[in-house]
Amino acid sequence: MRKITYKERAAFYIREVKKDYKKIKLLKVIKDKYDITSMVLCPCASGIYLKECSEIFKESYFIDIEKTMVNIINNQKELQSIKNVKTYTYDMKNISELKIECDCIFALDQGIQYLNYSNFKIFLENCYSVTKYVVLELFDFNLGKSLTYYDSKVEDNKFYFSKQFMHNDLNIKRYNKHIHHKNYIEFWYQYFHKDNLLFETNFKLYNYEYNLIRKIVDRSNKFIIQEKIKNENGTYIIILKRISNKK
Repeated sequence: MRKITYKERAAFYIREVKKDYKKIKLLKVIKDKYDITSMVLCPCASGIYLKECSEIFKESYFIDIEKTMVNIINNQKELQSIKNVKTYTYDMKNISELKIECDCIFALDQGIQYLNYSNFKIFLENCYSVTKYVVLELFDFNLGKSLTYYDSKVEDNKFYFSKQFMHNDLNIKRYNKHIHHKNYIEFWYQYFHKDNLLFETNFKLYNYEYNLIRKIVDRSNKFIIQEKIKNENGTYIIILKRISNKK
């Protein structure tokens, strides 16, 4: 058994994480409601929604901190002859350094929750010069709800089966465990083929409780919460609007 990183996980990420058609519907709804023609998706991982974004929006920018993920997207762009999606390997919190502009930034699937609260403040600060809207899909891990990779009914530090997929002609089973800390949740994944433990990985997500995030947004003096959408599974979506036109 060996420990793998986000870079190595890229080799099978697109098979492990399945397309969620509710996300595609959300992209279309936001596009129509707020007249979005250009967008940023960050983090974009291996580009699960590459085809859809290329069709929904006139121009898209896919950003991820891992070059291997971005390389996979570039290969898919070439295979599918997609011309209106640009890719960048970059830390999303420093997005203004890319010198791009768009109508909306999307951070789906709790992707923004890789950032601690200080880095989230930096992200908001840097978004101001880039976009008019920011759409964040968030999750409060203290509400007793569940995600595809998190089950609040399972006690801390206990592995449970969560997913099955094919990789290199092997039937892979993934087992998860989580550990709650004061401000973040630590996750461990173990990947098995039959009874053989092949590899494991770990990461952490910060808990984005709504009232705390609202205070951070309010104190930024850059954005206001234009809309909040609450879902039954415990996720919530906030749509931020830039307070005034950038100078």
